[in-house]
Formats: sequence, structure tokens, C-alpha cells
Amino acid sequence: MTALTISVKKQDKISGFTGIVTSETRYLNGCIRLCISPQSLHEGKVIGDEYFDDTQVEILGDSDVKPEKDAKVGGSRPAPKGVPNPR
Repeated sequence: MTALTISVKKQDKISGFTGIVTSETRYLNGCIRLCISPQSLHEGKVIGDEYFDDTQVEILGDSDVKPEKDAKVGGSRPAPKGVPNPR
């Protein structure tokens, strides 16, 4: 199992799409897909995130975006009744 690659700057070798890895999905068959979020606009418009196989991207370096270790997790809704609150 490889180390997590969250917050690393990567580029797709085929399309040239570049950005920061914001999530990683590991499938039962061993496939690892990375969500790459762009750091720039295209013609003044936001570009959506894209997903790539981990073997299809190359590392460009660390980003200045780091996950917060003590950040609250989860959405803005309260935990469902009957389920202990994880916070």
C-alpha cells in the first residue's frame, strides 16, 4: 500500500491537467484514483476537479496547502439520533 498523496501538486501525464490532490479513492481491485483540484481559473471561470489513476500522474512538488490535523470533520449537520457524535 502506498502512502497518501493528499496536498501534493501533481500533473496528468496525458492531458497536462495540473493541480493539488484533494482526495484519494482506493478500490477493492487495487485501483487508486486521485482527485486533482486545479489552482487556477480558465478564461476567468472555475475549472472542476478531475479524477485520474495514480499511475497516470506525476509529482510536481509539495503544495503550500496542508490538511489541518485538528480540524473538525464532517458536515454542518448534527449527527443522526442514536449515533454517537464523533467529535
